[in-house]
Parts: sequence; C-alpha cells; structure tokens
Amino acid sequence: MAIETIIIRYQNEEVTITFDDIRSFSAGDVVPEIEDFLREQDDRVQNTASDVSTDIVKLLRDALREEITISSSFRDDIEGFLDSGTGEFLLVQLDRVISGAGASTRRSVDDLEIAITSAIDNDGFISALELIEKFPQDTVRIDASGLSNAVADVKTFVEEIEPILQTVRNVLEDVVCDCDDNSSVPQNGILSASSESGKTCNTNHTATEITEDSTVEPELADVSEPIEAETQIAIEPEVTEATQNVSSQKAIVPNRSKK
Repeated sequence: MAIETIIIRYQNEEVTITFDDIRSFSAGDVVPEIEDFLREQDDRVQNTASDVSTDIVKLLRDALREEITISSSFRDDIEGFLDSGTGEFLLVQLDRVISGAGASTRRSVDDLEIAITSAIDNDGFISALELIEKFPQDTVRIDASGLSNAVADVKTFVEEIEPILQTVRNVLEDVVCDCDDNSSVPQNGILSASSESGKTCNTNHTATEITEDSTVEPELADVSEPIEAETQIAIEPEVTEATQNVSSQKAIVPNRSKK
C-alpha cells in the first residue's frame, strides 16, 4: 500500500501534506507548506525568555534523514531482533513519533514492525523517512516536536550501548565455567575441580567435613573424661557408706531378736 497522506503534528497543531512533499523536504528542497507551518508553531511556543531560537525546520529535516545502523547479527535474525530488548526499545520510541493515523496502538506497532523489517532488508539501515515510506497504511502521522529526540535516543542505544552490552554478555559467558562432578579433596582440605573444556574453576573452599572431624571430636573427648572421673570420685564414697550402714543395720537386727 503506497503512502498517500502525511500528517505532521507539532505541539497541538497539524498540517496535511503528501509523501512527495516530505521526501523533497528531507532532501533539502524548500517546501513552504511544511516550513511555514513549523516556524509559525515554533514562534508560538518558543520560550522567548531564554533568547534561544531553535531551528525546528533543520531538526526535522535531519531527523528524517538520520540513518540508524543495524548490526549484522540483528540483520540475520530480524524477527529475533524485534523480540529482543533492543528491538522493543526501538519500537516503543519510534511508535511515539511515527504511527498510523486512526489505528490502534497494537495495529500501529505491528505496522511499524513491518516497516522496520522491510527497511532493514533493503540496505541494513533504517531512517524515519524510510519507515514512513514503507509503513503499510495510506496515512501516517509524524510528531515533529519529538521525532529528533526519539531518533537520537534510538541511534545511541542501537549503535553504542547495545554493542557494549553484548561485549559484557560475551565476557560473562567466557568467565563462567561449568564444573564437572569429579571433584577431589586433597589432604590440605582445599577443594578443586576442572570443567570438561579444560578450564579450572576457582573453587577454593575449605573442606569443613575434614576440619570438623579433626577438631571437634578430640575436644569432646578431653572434656568428657574429667567429668566422668569426677563423677566417680564424688559418688562412689557416698554409695559405699550407705551400703555399709545398711549392712550393719541388717547385722544388728538378728542379734536383737535372739535376746
């Protein structure tokens, strides 16, 4: 489906143009319908206290032409790329500024995925103008006030931040090793094991089973022996005296009965 109508929105105002108009505008040609509209709205909302004039025309033109490079790993699996965190970030940011007019959010995102897939297949790059051209609807709405920031954020994330994150992932995969079950316990109580790939895992853990057997049991033995000896010394004399008294009483009673 060919794009027929482009609706440019700036703040709360809109202007309707053709796709040929916006393509000419992005190429640097003068398109009064677009430029007059943007400058008029910019003058109306500009913060004159800062005394800084923003060239909204140049910002929009640059944002439309800015190319975002998609890495070869993502190009080889576009579906996986769009399902990844990077792809989701790209979709969310671009859907805020490029959408189908009157379409639901879900439909707009689906159409944006189609446009991104087609753009990446074409040359490995995506640009706002290319996404607008390949958008599978006849009317597309562009948020001119937010397009420049959205494109800059996506470009920075996809081209600079994502490669760093991928490098970190690769490093972590190299550092982490899976140890096998054939671990040994040397006599010094240090555990060691090696993985099937030949990497040695750093598992310097003290063998607690050995140290507990060697330190706890002798202490218990040393303490228990004095306690047992003291118990025997304290109890045996009392038992002896009691038994002697009982024996003497038994001996006296028969003598009294005889008398």
